[in-house]
Amino acid sequence: VPCFCAGKRTAATATAFMEDLASRLRNKIQLSTDGYRPYVEAVYTAFDLDVDYAMLSKIYSGNGGGREGYAPSKFIRTTPERIFGHPDPDK
Repeated sequence: VPCFCAGKRTAATATAFMEDLASRLRNKIQLSTDGYRPYVEAVYTAFDLDVDYAMLSKIYSGNGGGREGYAPSKFIRTTPERIFGHPDPDK
């Protein structure tokens, strides 16, 4: 683990985290994040286009409701979305 960041889930925290990560790496990397949209700008700010970057969005079944009240939705799969570069979906 090259770095970590604890803080509020904000665009500023995402940018600080990505800038710290980029400062610790010398070679081009493949990077995947969850679907938090501020990561797109944070990754671009930190790495420019010198990264193979994909965002993974989680797909769930149902709406989490029902007659019994709240019921967690069932995780089905992740869907990768290429953001920059050429991320390898098999990695």
